[in-house]
Amino acid sequence: MTALPTLDWSTTDPEPPAVGTPLHGGVALLDSAVALTRDRERATLHTSLLRTLGEMLPLTEIRVLPAGTPTGRFPDTRDGMWYSLPLASALGDDRVLAVHIAGEGEQEEHILQGFVRLYQNFLTVIDESERDRLTQLRNRAAFDARLARVAGASSGRHARRSGDTSNWLALIDVDHFKRVNDRFGHLYGDEVLILMARHLRASFRERDAVFRYGGEEFAVLLGDSSRADARAALERFRALVAEAAFPRVGAVSVSIGFCAIEPGSAPPTLVERADRALYAAKEGGRNRVVDYRTLASRFSVQSRAQNDIELF
Repeated sequence: MTALPTLDWSTTDPEPPAVGTPLHGGVALLDSAVALTRDRERATLHTSLLRTLGEMLPLTEIRVLPAGTPTGRFPDTRDGMWYSLPLASALGDDRVLAVHIAGEGEQEEHILQGFVRLYQNFLTVIDESERDRLTQLRNRAAFDARLARVAGASSGRHARRSGDTSNWLALIDVDHFKRVNDRFGHLYGDEVLILMARHLRASFRERDAVFRYGGEEFAVLLGDSSRADARAALERFRALVAEAAFPRVGAVSVSIGFCAIEPGSAPPTLVERADRALYAAKEGGRNRVVDYRTLASRFSVQSRAQNDIELF
């Protein structure tokens, strides 16, 4: 193999993860393998597979590096080789798995490649379990896990934030959706949901996350944004839907309620706030966006159980 320049990991991994301690007996692998994962299921998957890999190869160090890190086979100043492979770019994970193996040989490289393929296959299974089959958006279970992570991260980053910047939760409901199903049938109702999901994917940034929350309701988690920017993004989506033509059905509108993901707020509290804002949007005439912060001055919000307003 043509000699490659030594890879300077310090430039590609500005914040090295805790993984990287020498392995004892090749098995004591990576309690910190959760650095590979986005949720508990992925953590379990990574830990078990990496432990198996550690039993098969003389691993001395493992890292998860940012997207754009060079991939391939790199000599090291120590005895051994660095092998780096993309984790699962086809599934939206562009990070790079890098392992240091004592010695070098084709067999070790083939085993490592097989491990990555196995990881990708398992990740595909997890990915499919988190997707709504109709819209192909992330489902409610994925939303619950993501909101919990974002809420926790918001608390950790609070000291570094300034001004009005925050993460945001929005709940979106298709107005009068029951009428669509009753008048045109569920086939056209499903088509409305599919097109709604398409508009959602096209309307928000890559770092934002969209979900089918349930029925005709959707959820969006917006990354660091000002209150004005978050509202503007939601207003643009609302206007896009109002101007769109839905086959056979014609015009469709959505109502949206949103709230800031404030540090220390529990996920159920955040959902309740966004839901109250959504209810206020319905009560206020539908086809509008309501910020939870404005409820005290703009609306008298009552419990849905105590009000006979038609929501759907």
